[in-house]
Amino acid sequence: MNELMGLLDSLEATILEGKRIPLTDKIMLEEKKILSLVDKLRLVLKSNGSIVKRSVDQSRKEEAQKTKSDSAIPGRVPEQMEDLLAQAHVEAEKIKDGAKEYADYILANLQLLVTKMQKNLIKVEKGIEDGRHLIEKSKQKEDPFYEPLG
Repeated sequence: MNELMGLLDSLEATILEGKRIPLTDKIMLEEKKILSLVDKLRLVLKSNGSIVKRSVDQSRKEEAQKTKSDSAIPGRVPEQMEDLLAQAHVEAEKIKDGAKEYADYILANLQLLVTKMQKNLIKVEKGIEDGRHLIEKSKQKEDPFYEPLG
């Protein structure tokens, strides 16, 4: 629950940091930041849902143990335990699938970030190269006897 409140606070702060559009009551927001927070909210809500389900499953397990001690019918308790075990396996698979989805999401975002950084580095390198060429040209104009080194 604290994670959820923290994410909501982050969402609010991001909205408050948005740039105001003059003469309107509208603001411009960074789409990536908002979508990232929404994805995190979804993950927290999913995990909180599984916590509630685990709590219910724990209650069922305790009830089954109580029934075991009170029950005089042989064979009934093992069926309940098998059901609980099957539910636990299903829940474990859901958790694994969620973890894999989250890991894939994080890796995809990292890959996108690296690609953007590569493009920016290429632009910076091009800018440096253009700057060096300008300096080279200005030296040639200033000194008619200048010979380039490279």
